[in-house]
Amino acid sequence: MGIRNINEHNLEAFGQRRPAGRAMKVGAAVGAAALVMSACGSSKTASPSSATTQANTKAASSTPVTISFWSPGLSEAGNVALFNKTHPDIHVVYTKTPGAAATYAKMEDAIKAGDPPDVGSIEYDELPQFVRTGGILNIAKYGANSVEKDFNASIWGQVDFGGGTWAIPRNTAPVALLYNAKLFAQYGLAVPTTWAQFATEAQSLHAAHPSVYLTSFNTSSSWFSMLEWQAGAVWFQPDGNQWKLGFTSPASEKVATYWQQLISAHDVLVESPYTPQHAQQLNNGTLLSYPGPQWLESSIESQAPATSGDWKIAPFPQWTPGGHAYGQWGGSTDAVFKDTKHPNAALTFATWLSTNPQAIAPLIGGYPAATSGQTTATLSKKLPFFSNESGTNIFKTAQNDTLAGWNFGPDWGVMKTDGTNDFDAVANGSSTLPQWLSDLQNQQLSSLKSVGIKAIG
Repeated sequence: MGIRNINEHNLEAFGQRRPAGRAMKVGAAVGAAALVMSACGSSKTASPSSATTQANTKAASSTPVTISFWSPGLSEAGNVALFNKTHPDIHVVYTKTPGAAATYAKMEDAIKAGDPPDVGSIEYDELPQFVRTGGILNIAKYGANSVEKDFNASIWGQVDFGGGTWAIPRNTAPVALLYNAKLFAQYGLAVPTTWAQFATEAQSLHAAHPSVYLTSFNTSSSWFSMLEWQAGAVWFQPDGNQWKLGFTSPASEKVATYWQQLISAHDVLVESPYTPQHAQQLNNGTLLSYPGPQWLESSIESQAPATSGDWKIAPFPQWTPGGHAYGQWGGSTDAVFKDTKHPNAALTFATWLSTNPQAIAPLIGGYPAATSGQTTATLSKKLPFFSNESGTNIFKTAQNDTLAGWNFGPDWGVMKTDGTNDFDAVANGSSTLPQWLSDLQNQQLSSLKSVGIKAIG
């Protein structure tokens, strides 16, 4: 992917530079942000090394610099304590925030009030929306690109877009097929390596055992986008001075048609996975597998304790036999907010969280984004629930072969909500997945236009 320098056009497009005498609303300002939202390139002309960044921080003050950090994570308190102990020149004050949605609302309010944290955890799909508010600092100017080499291109591309670098990747969500091996053996099923085989087994299983399903269709836009990503679909693509929407592209419709056939034949259930009913189905053997990300390991274990030791982890099914293409669902970054008074110290901390072995080791909340994290001992830990396997090599392959080029849109939160709500019509049979894609594209065209962002379908 090409490298694009940060220039006045890029900065203006993100609402960070405004022509004299011209007032711009945030929505209109970032309408122009869509012109350059790309997972390709940022400036590398002003990228001091991490050591230089830390040296600048120390030189700037003879007393510890205090920065604030907001995150809803589970291992942050220990990491912050360790960072403070090993960095006497920087003192981090950690605030544990509520779940993601509440955290983002709190961050947005703080940005408006001019009092955001110095560093905050933001998921990949939410990051472009924060960039378009103008509240996130372009950390390429402070040396962020010196650690680009520590990440896969597909992962770095999620933080490096629109002529800037906006965060440091921390956690990711490589995918696998989690399946109940005991029941697979009981019903004489082979572990599917392709989606064609997956469909055949879903059909034959349900025909022979009407109360049993190979899997369920997850009524979440994020889960479905993971499948689209793997198939090479790109829902949001920069196109000159506008966004090109690809919800109805051939690759996108291929995935929709595949799952619609399974839904129409009633060979899979259609339901939300976040219900007691879904947990019961995993626990009593109604559902035999779940294609999804690494963090589902703990989710399934908590939902189906009666099946402990029965499950295993297999590679994600492929569209092409022997293929190596994957998407992701989840993961988070650490962004530096524009109003910080200590950008160097904030970047030092954000980088340390993602690249320091001791910070990576707890691995609570996701798979390590940094390639060096793939050797951490925690990943090789045997999981009693999953037949005493670890799945480490499976997730490592999925991480390394995640397709580059996927972009999260500048209005992803609205898209995600609209899509999840519209799955109700698919579930009750009054709509289909191809129609769902068409409706979602039209909704996004309207939604983006309403905030001044140009888009074409």
